[in-house]
Amino acid sequence: MDSTRIFLLTSGTILKFVLGLIYFYLIRVYFDIEVIGYYSIILSFFLTFSFILDFGFSMAHLKHFPEAKNEDQEARYNGALLFFRIIQFSCYIMLLLILIPIIYIYIKDIRVIILVFIGELFNGFKFLFNPLLLSKKFVIKYSIPYLVAFGLKIIFLLILINFVKPDLWLLVNIYFTTNLVFLIFNLYFLKSFKFKKPSREYLKKYLYYALPYSIIISTGTILHNIDVLLLSIWIPVEEIANYFTAKQFYGFLVVFSIAMSKILINTFSKNIESGNNEKNLKLINETHKYLNLFVIPLFFLIALYSTELFVFFLGEDYRLTGIILIILSVNLILLSVNIAVITYFRALGKIKLLAINSIIEFTLSIILMIIFISPFFLNMGAIGAAISIILAKILILIITRPYFYKKWNISFYWGSFRNLVIMGSIFLLQIYINHNFSYPIYFIPFFIFINLGLYFFLNYIFKGFSKNDLKFILNIISIKNIKEQLTEEIR
Repeated sequence: MDSTRIFLLTSGTILKFVLGLIYFYLIRVYFDIEVIGYYSIILSFFLTFSFILDFGFSMAHLKHFPEAKNEDQEARYNGALLFFRIIQFSCYIMLLLILIPIIYIYIKDIRVIILVFIGELFNGFKFLFNPLLLSKKFVIKYSIPYLVAFGLKIIFLLILINFVKPDLWLLVNIYFTTNLVFLIFNLYFLKSFKFKKPSREYLKKYLYYALPYSIIISTGTILHNIDVLLLSIWIPVEEIANYFTAKQFYGFLVVFSIAMSKILINTFSKNIESGNNEKNLKLINETHKYLNLFVIPLFFLIALYSTELFVFFLGEDYRLTGIILIILSVNLILLSVNIAVITYFRALGKIKLLAINSIIEFTLSIILMIIFISPFFLNMGAIGAAISIILAKILILIITRPYFYKKWNISFYWGSFRNLVIMGSIFLLQIYINHNFSYPIYFIPFFIFINLGLYFFLNYIFKGFSKNDLKFILNIISIKNIKEQLTEEIR
C-alpha cells in the first residue's frame, strides 16, 4: 500500500502543480513584472525565517510516531508535537514583529506587510497539520487543503481582476484569504486526532532527534530564500522577477520529493524497528531506479522547450526565466539519486551526519553565490545564483556518495548513466531538428510525445525498463489499491 500512497501523494502533487501553474501564469499575465518582483521579495523575507516553525520536529514525529503501540501512546506523541509547535509559533511571531520594520522600509506599505505576515501565520500551521496527517499516512486528507487553496486562488483572481486594480495589494489579499481557507480545512481534519500531555521521556526523545536536525532545516530554509534577498541588493527587480518565476516553477516540480520522503521515513523506520535493514537497502535502489527513469526525460524536455514556452505564454520579459529553470532543474537528477538515501539516514537517526552535510553545503552555496552574483566578482546576476546552488549540490554529492557506499553499503543505481545517454542522444537529435526546421509552437506536444516514446522504447531495448517494471507501476496506480486507501482514510 505504500506504493499506492506515494502514487496518490504524487497525483495530488501533480494536480496541485497544474492548479499552481495556472495561477502562476495568470498573475504574470495580469500583473506588471515589477509587482511580481516586489511580491517575491516580501515572500522570500517571511519564508527565510519559517525554519523556526519546523526545527526538525516534523521529522521527529514521523520518525517516532510509528513506535506507538496503542492509541494512548499515539495521543502522547501528538501532544509532544503540539507542545513544541506552541513554543515555536510564539518565537516566530516575536522575531517577525522585531524584523518587520526592515521589509516595511523597503516596500513602504505597512498594510501589505501586515497582511502577508498574518497570511503566513495561517500557512505556518501546516507544520503542525502535515506531520500529523502523514504519520497516519492520510495522503488524501493531506492533499485536499492544498488543492482547495490553489483552486480558490485562481477563482478569486479571475473574479477580482475585473473589479480591482492589479497591484501588490490585490495579490497579498488573495494570499491572505486562501491561506485562511487552508487553515480552516486542516482544522476540520484535525478533529479526528487525539492529544494527551506528553511525559518528559517523550519530549526528550523529540528534542534529541530534532536539535541536530534543526541545523538541516535552518540552513536549508535560509538558503532556499536568501538568494532572492541577495539578488535584491545587486540586480534590477525585473531580473529578480525572472529568477523567482523560474524558482517557483521549479518548486512545483520538486514538491513530490518532500512528500515522498515523509512517506518513506515511516516505512524505513518500521523496517529498522523490525531489524529488516536489507529491505531498506532494496527500497533505496528501487526508489532511485524509478525516480531516475522519469526524472531524466523531464530534465531534458525542460532544457528543450522551457525557454520558448515561457516567451510564448508570458512574453519576451520572461525569456531569462527559461534559462534559469534549465539550470535549477539539474537538481531533479541529483534528487532522484539522493532523496531515498537522505530519508534513510533520517530514519537511522544519523542526524548529526546530515547536519554537518547541510552546514558544508550552506557555507559553500553562500560563498559561491557571492562569487557568482556580486558585481565585485563574476557579476552573473540571476544566472549566477542558479549556478552556485547547483554547483554546491554536485560537489557535495561527489564527496559523500563514495563514503555512504563504504560505510553503509548504499550502492548507486548505475542505470542512471544509461538513462542519461539515451535521453541525451534524443536531446541532440531534437536540437538538430529545431536548428534545421522551423515549426509552429503547437507542434511541441507532438515532439514531446515522440521524445518520450523513443526514450522508453530504447530503455526497454537496453534493459532499463522491463515488463515487471510496467506491472509494478500499473499495480501502484490500480483502482483497487486506490479504493482501499480511500476507504482506509475515511474510516
